[in-house]
Amino acid sequence: SSGINAEWPLRPGDQGHVVNIASMLGLMPLQGQITDYCAGKAGAIHALAQLRNQHAHTNVHFTAVCPWFVRTKLIAGIEKETNPMEPEELVRAAIQGIREEKDVVMVPDSARP
Repeated sequence: SSGINAEWPLRPGDQGHVVNIASMLGLMPLQGQITDYCAGKAGAIHALAQLRNQHAHTNVHFTAVCPWFVRTKLIAGIEKETNPMEPEELVRAAIQGIREEKDVVMVPDSARP
């Protein structure tokens, strides 16, 4: 076994919830020079989907949280162009998605591709 499975072996009876904060940009293209970022986020979303399939027989759940832009230092200077959400909005949506055992949580929901 290699990669994630070698580092994280599941035993019978294990339970839990794996959450990955990705980005809506991993699900849809955006103008600009951010190919690496979008590809990395898409890879994170799909890796989690593969883990979900691989461990479907267990009591471990997997949720990819895909926000639009969130007001952080990362987007300083482009707030007007991106209309970012507050971090608290992302946290509330992520917690709700975890409670509902959603596979993917898109925040805001109105920004679905």
